[in-house]
Amino acid sequence: MAKKNPSISREIVGIKLPARMKIDSLKTSIRRAFINTIVPEVRPTAAQEAAWRAQLGIAPLAVDGLGCVYCGRPATQLDHFRNLTAADGRPSGYITDIYNLVPCCSTCNSSKAGKHWKIWMTSNAANAPNKRLSATELADRVAVLDRFEVWSTPLATRLDVLALIGVSEWEQYEADVAAVVVLLQAARQRSDRFHLLLQQAYAEALVPAAQPIPTAVSPTGLH
Repeated sequence: MAKKNPSISREIVGIKLPARMKIDSLKTSIRRAFINTIVPEVRPTAAQEAAWRAQLGIAPLAVDGLGCVYCGRPATQLDHFRNLTAADGRPSGYITDIYNLVPCCSTCNSSKAGKHWKIWMTSNAANAPNKRLSATELADRVAVLDRFEVWSTPLATRLDVLALIGVSEWEQYEADVAAVVVLLQAARQRSDRFHLLLQQAYAEALVPAAQPIPTAVSPTGLH
């Protein structure tokens, strides 16, 4: 079996190194950010929050102990249950309101990304609940979210973003995003060149300079 070349291995002591970011991999995040930043945020009333908690089975007094609705781990954030970005890359129209938010952990939030919640939960995607929960627990959590979806869909705000902003204005906004992406691609080429240059400089710095061979000296006082 061929051994891995240690110079290109992405592991140290058997553990993966932190991933080296690639600038153009941010393109999707940039496009989503341009949509996320325009979405309204609406704080719920006490009655709305109480109804939301009841639908998700969250105790009325639970504040610090919220669990992730997808896997049960401690929740660290609220996730947009329905994507803010549609399949065509334009706004879905959903906003940040209580009817489009569920508590989740960072692992699930990262794994789910822009996928539909049920397709993702039952998939074999990395860190998807299907790979981490028993079949019974997965089915129970899907059932809760099915009920939440039925309850919240008619209540969730959905705006006709293009009609409100205007198609021409939106297309200019998309042109701004495209310009940013072009700059990212140019920066990616520079970053790759800089990475290779610094990697090579480091490797060369590790090469020891030629050292003279020490001359043997006879111990004094011994004959």
